[in-house]
Amino acid sequence: SVCYYEDVALEGLKTILLRTDGQKQIPSWDAPELAPFVLEQQHAASKTTEAFRAGFDREDEKPYAKFSDTREKRDEWQKRTDRAEKAYETALDHFEQENGYRPAVVKPASTFWHIVSMAFLFLIEVPLSYAAFSPFGLPAFMQLILAVGVGLIFAFMGHRLGALLKEGAFRTVQNTVWIIFCIAIPIFAMFGISYMREAYAASLMKSTNITNAITPGLPIVELNHNAVLLAFFFINVMLYGVAVLLSMRLHDTLVLAAADLKQAQERLHDAERRLRQIVSSRIKRAYRYFGYVKGVIQQHECLVSVYKRKNLQARDISAERQASADPKRGQPLSFLTSIDVEIPKCWQDPEKELKW
Repeated sequence: SVCYYEDVALEGLKTILLRTDGQKQIPSWDAPELAPFVLEQQHAASKTTEAFRAGFDREDEKPYAKFSDTREKRDEWQKRTDRAEKAYETALDHFEQENGYRPAVVKPASTFWHIVSMAFLFLIEVPLSYAAFSPFGLPAFMQLILAVGVGLIFAFMGHRLGALLKEGAFRTVQNTVWIIFCIAIPIFAMFGISYMREAYAASLMKSTNITNAITPGLPIVELNHNAVLLAFFFINVMLYGVAVLLSMRLHDTLVLAAADLKQAQERLHDAERRLRQIVSSRIKRAYRYFGYVKGVIQQHECLVSVYKRKNLQARDISAERQASADPKRGQPLSFLTSIDVEIPKCWQDPEKELKW
């Protein structure tokens, strides 16, 4: 408050009242030097500013380190995005050469949905395989373990076969061996499992017919064993083919390039967003400290203003008591200069002067 400033200023003016120009505490009328009280206020404001600067530097250490780390990640994802864009354009050119047209939109493959689709096929295969092992009279948990194993093997081999076909069928000896292996082994396994399923279905049907034979009115059903065998085999082949097609879609060069580009762009966007947040936070912190220092300087300037007013009053009183016919009017030369406190440039214009 003004009363507080006046009380503080008056404490510093007790020794200057009734003294003449050029004496202690009162600057000479024509001297440009600041009065000791004004110098004290300037020194106090400077020390407070230095303390604020030290506190700001400590507070800004972690944000600056985070800013540097995020900027490095942003730059890295920018490079990856540039490389992904070049790879995507190359894949588009290759697709155009092979197919005669350039797709306007390429939907990136989703690894998540690929896993979900393969899991769905696996869940269809498990109960079918479980039934195939029933004729062996194994415990239920053993049948379940075998069925899960068969489902996982079919899923893995279908995924592997799709990847091999997209890499380029029969381009190397190793590639050829793997493709033959991923086709022959599942085919033999599917035939064997289909045969066991058909035998299990025939046994169930036989039991049903025996029951129906002793129960008047129930029909006797006959199965075509070859048709049932082929049906089970076709179901397995269809599931395996879907798995291969899903894998081919996932490993398509153009689709992979689109997926890599999408991922790089998303990571780049995320890094840029976090970088903007850190920059905004640091700038706001700098302006906040700027406001603190301006408030401190204004307080000291208010004290100096009160001091100058009281000093002029003391000069007038002294002149009247000395019966001076012509007391000096206006202001002493030193009063034309206010306190000068250097505010860090990083607070005045943080966008340019802060450490970036």
